[in-house]
Amino acid sequence: LKATDSKDKTAETWFSVCLPDTTSSNLALYRKATASDIFYQYYPYLITDGKTSTSWWSFNTTAWVVIEFEKPQTFNKVVLNWSDKYARKYNLEISQDGENWTSIANILNGKSGINIHTFNATVAKYLRINCLTRSSTNGYLLNEVEVYYDSSLNVVPSRKQTLKIYPNPAGEQLQVTLPDSMGNSKYSQAFIYTLQGQLVKTLKISSPVSQIHVGDLTAGIYLLQITANGSHFSQQFVKL
Repeated sequence: LKATDSKDKTAETWFSVCLPDTTSSNLALYRKATASDIFYQYYPYLITDGKTSTSWWSFNTTAWVVIEFEKPQTFNKVVLNWSDKYARKYNLEISQDGENWTSIANILNGKSGINIHTFNATVAKYLRINCLTRSSTNGYLLNEVEVYYDSSLNVVPSRKQTLKIYPNPAGEQLQVTLPDSMGNSKYSQAFIYTLQGQLVKTLKISSPVSQIHVGDLTAGIYLLQITANGSHFSQQFVKL
């Protein structure tokens, strides 16, 4: 960018513009990224530029970096490319507003290089990598983050920790049975999304077994997401 004032004095600066690659299945590519802190010129946006030669670097003992999607996205796979300055322990967390966070994966054995994390499909506007324990005194150096929805994945939790819905496919009503870990919650919050990430219904569930009216939804495939006490469960269902 070059500008000239009325006295013919000029100023010039350079910057790069990243255009989204609409052909890529990587939902994080060129998305906005922010961080708790940065070291030197290792900015957070460098973890979504599609290059493993660039990185975000924090020198703190704990740190975080957040990826903001253009709109809520459905995903079930996160790939982290760490340098030799990796997080040994970290959490993957999601949020709809960038303020209230729910953990979807707790990693206790992070390693240098490629780390692939899969989980039940979830919908979120924000993804946070919350770094808790460093592998060295030189902080955290994260090269790249990739986020995907992989339809071939079928992550099955233990029976006691399964969100049960019936019938599926559903017509007018959907019976929801909460996992044991949510059964004692005063209330749980439920969200229904399309697979394109559009929120179509929000409600509160106050008992371990509840009925949800879905008769007003158009026919298609939806994702039911339940959160309570920091826990998070999701399940797809078909609306007839």
